[in-house]
Formats: sequence, C-alpha cells, structure tokens
Amino acid sequence: MGGRGASSGAGGGIAPELIRGKDTMTLDEYLGRQGLSDVLSGWVDDKLRSNKQIRTQRGRKKFYKDGQNAINNYHERRTKAINDYNQMVSEGKIKQPTSLQRHYENAKGHPDLAATQASRRILLKKGYDWRTGKKIKG
Repeated sequence: MGGRGASSGAGGGIAPELIRGKDTMTLDEYLGRQGLSDVLSGWVDDKLRSNKQIRTQRGRKKFYKDGQNAINNYHERRTKAINDYNQMVSEGKIKQPTSLQRHYENAKGHPDLAATQASRRILLKKGYDWRTGKKIKG
C-alpha cells in the first residue's frame, strides 16, 4: 500500500539475505517493545521538579525509599526481559539479525554519520548496493 512502482512489493528485488523476517529482532528492539530500552529507569527525573516533599527530612527519606523501590523494580523487570530474550534466541523463537542485515539498515542512516559510511563501504565490499539492496553483478 502506498508505494510506487514495482519495488513496493514484499521483496522488491532486495537480496533475500538482507531481508529481516518478523521473528528477527535485536536485544535493543526487544527491550524497546517492552518499554525497558533505557538503562536508567527515569523515575527520579519525573519526580524532582517542583517536589515539596524533599524539603523535610522525613519527606526526603520517603522520597529516597520510593525512588529505590521504583529503580529496583525497573531493573528486575529489565533483567527478566533480557533473560527472556536470551532464552527465546536459544530456543529459536527469535533470531538475531545477521551482520549483513544490520549493515543494510545502518547504511540507510544519515550520510554524515561514520557508522552509516562504514556500513555502506562494507556492503559495497561484500557486493551489495546499499540503496536498492540488490546484489551487484561483476
């Protein structure tokens, strides 16, 4: 839907080894879907602004305790999600993207970034056009 020309189909002439399946996912993508992509929970950032509770010693203790509970809860959930991801990878339910697939996605980034330029060079060296994803003949 919405595409133009013959390349708007499912594959569009892209080399099959560059196409990621629905079950292909990195750890960062998996954590992002779980809402756990950031290393820090961010609980304190939301609570510090205009917080009158921390003006008293009793309020500071409660704030600190609540913050520690929220941070510990977040890290427990994040650790469990990482273990779940690793288990699903070992069982074959989720596949990690190949280096070619990662380079193909990175090559579509901003042209000023070093990672984008490196991915484009690697794809060219391996015989793939980073714009179309087709195998270069020759």
